[in-house]
Amino acid sequence: CVTFDRYFTDLKLCEALLSRKMTSVGVVEHRRSFVPNELKICRKQLHSSWFYFSESSMLLSYQAKEKKKPVIMLSSLHKLPETFDDDKILPCVIHDYNQTKCGVDVIDQCINHYTVRRITRRWPMIVFYNLIDIATTNAMTVWLCQNLDWNSKRSNTRRIFLTQLVKQLAHQQNQRRSEEARLKPKVKLALSSFGYSIRPESLKDVNTNVQLDPIKKRCYLCPANPGRKVRQTCNNCGLHVCLSHSKNITMVTCQTCSEK
Repeated sequence: CVTFDRYFTDLKLCEALLSRKMTSVGVVEHRRSFVPNELKICRKQLHSSWFYFSESSMLLSYQAKEKKKPVIMLSSLHKLPETFDDDKILPCVIHDYNQTKCGVDVIDQCINHYTVRRITRRWPMIVFYNLIDIATTNAMTVWLCQNLDWNSKRSNTRRIFLTQLVKQLAHQQNQRRSEEARLKPKVKLALSSFGYSIRPESLKDVNTNVQLDPIKKRCYLCPANPGRKVRQTCNNCGLHVCLSHSKNITMVTCQTCSEK
């Protein structure tokens, strides 16, 4: 059974999970369009429950406190209006949710401590940030299950994991940037601080066998913008190539010839 909090509980999602043979239960916000108005009304009778059923799911409205909005639950696991014989007449839906919601609360706490969220009004970015937060939390859970003794004596294991994860994900991009010939000073300083060797900006100070054409021509690998014009040519094919698209400093070779 999948447990949601109020931000993710939705009827279409519940039906989609049920089509894959997974039941779900969660709290529903009152503004959801699939919630009938009758279930949103504050009732005078305390601890009363209203049940609405469909072919695949059930909606519950439970009056937990006086003069407060009722708690609305959506479940595809429960098929009967069952309640406990106690003082609060607690429905089984809420009881089962309380037994499993601790996992949702733990994930919320982990995300709030270390998050990639930024202030934005674009809802696709909000969803994207939330996906990254949940993905990093799940990745750490899988990693700790396979490596039980990893930093077991440290109290900031999540911070250490996220730091190492970011470095591993950015390694290939940083390595590619460090091999570029022309970089801004701030980028060079940042890459050098992480231990990447910076490629020389020009070939003047290096003993090279560069073939130079007296007439500048466009680099055949550059797009129309910026369309760099250079004098140096590839030692193999003789075509004009810029520093960004040449592989070796001591002998200028274009990417096409270096892959052969």
